[in-house]
Amino acid sequence: MSAIRTRKADHVRIVLEHDVEVEGSGLDCVRFVHRALPEIDRKDIDTTARVLGKTLRMPLLISAMTGGYPGAARINRALARAAQKHGIGLGLGSMRAMVEDASAWKTYAVRDVAPDVLLIGNIGLPQLTCLEFGPIVDAMEKVGVDAVAVHLNPLHEATQPDGETGYAGGLAAIQEFKSQSKWPVVVKETGAGISKEVAARLQRANVEWVDVAGLGGTSFAAVESYRAKDPVGRMLARSMSDWGIPTAASVVEVAASTSLNVIASGGIRGGLDAAKCISLGARCAGIASPFLKAVRRGEAEVDKLVRLFHSEILASMFLTGSRNLDELRGADLVISGWLRNWMVDRGVDPLAFSRRSPL
Repeated sequence: MSAIRTRKADHVRIVLEHDVEVEGSGLDCVRFVHRALPEIDRKDIDTTARVLGKTLRMPLLISAMTGGYPGAARINRALARAAQKHGIGLGLGSMRAMVEDASAWKTYAVRDVAPDVLLIGNIGLPQLTCLEFGPIVDAMEKVGVDAVAVHLNPLHEATQPDGETGYAGGLAAIQEFKSQSKWPVVVKETGAGISKEVAARLQRANVEWVDVAGLGGTSFAAVESYRAKDPVGRMLARSMSDWGIPTAASVVEVAASTSLNVIASGGIRGGLDAAKCISLGARCAGIASPFLKAVRRGEAEVDKLVRLFHSEILASMFLTGSRNLDELRGADLVISGWLRNWMVDRGVDPLAFSRRSPL
């Protein structure tokens, strides 16, 4: 296999075989205020979400994971079937391999099994700055995407052997690509979060959607510690494995300081986590590694994961008296611990989240 395909296969193998997750999403510092009189019927709750121009049955995306090597086809198609069955979105892994070698397209081809799903293509910012847009657009069209994610992974690049760390001119490249794209564009981090300052710059560049992908789930620095070519590289990757803005903090910063549509990912492990993120200001949530691990056990496990997610978000909405996701965004939260300190230090009032309901 080519170097790119080998690297992609390595990433999936390492995530499945090693503990490369980090704690600290901040969601444990967030608690809903229970409503003993919800004054709604559970059967009347509407969990639908409008995301990137399409309606989802629940606010859930299967986040981008893989593509570009032979084993990725089975994974992506299994996830696509689940997305079609449950009416949720699916993100594809970086499509750089397909841009550089058209024969890789079959590893991303899922439209025949998922004709209706929100399908999000994926390209890295370094590719936007060094490649012509034409081949990227051609790849997106061939796969049949509904939206394009431009992923930011400076931490990953800084900790992997021969990482691509040329990020100069990145914002201008995003703005230019956005201006030319016929699809909605979401700018997505890959595990280290997005700050309010970066979010503000993205908004000024006419970006409308961001996926914060904060600290708290899979750490690609930790993944690279298993691929390092020498002891120094291994030590660097391990020392940087918990670098980043925790997911809850990133959601709050971006939602409180911009009008961007926020997708919350990074350590989201179920519907309760997603409900917390939506109440903090997100539009929906993305989950990656739990789906990858479920696929290995069989598609029935993927179905179970989605059903549990839906049950948990329904329960969260019922117990806060929220008929729909807009009402969930107004549910009372109490924010404590280090997350509360983070918010205060970064200029976000935690009390604004705990006193939203009238007496």
